Amino acid sequence: MGKQEIKNEINKKIEEIPEEFLAPILDLLNQLQRKDVTDLSLLKNLSKVLLEDDELLKKLAQ
Repeated sequence: MGKQEIKNEINKKIEEIPEEFLAPILDLLNQLQRKDVTDLSLLKNLSKVLLEDDELLKKLAQ
């Protein structure tokens, strides 16, 4: 998948995310932008939270 296709898929997913999650995701993206490309720990943590702890995210959103 090319860079533009990935961006398009990300944009589609963002449209589906509840509004209360948008600010924390933006904060994380800003942190990732400031980090060295080799430091992927934030991305790994985000992936873990989104994939494994969706119930926690739902509770926090309430």
